[in-house]
Amino acid sequence: MFVITRYCYSTTITNQVDATILEVGVGGTYDCTNTVPRPIVTGISSLGIDHVGVLGKSIGEIAWQKGGIYKVSVPVAHHRAL
Repeated sequence: MFVITRYCYSTTITNQVDATILEVGVGGTYDCTNTVPRPIVTGISSLGIDHVGVLGKSIGEIAWQKGGIYKVSVPVAHHRAL
């Protein structure tokens, strides 16, 4: 996953892109997209137990991992399940 993210960063810089949307890999806390020091916004679309083998055994553990993309003083966009 690191190689793909690195390629995205390189392409963004080379082409002088004003904005980009980066999707984290499996989880937020230890994801390589966390190298962006101050994103414009962060967000999580939904939580599920699909990554239970990697992120944790409960929805709470998975939420903690996914929440690792949040940054201090950076707005959060989120999807609220209905």
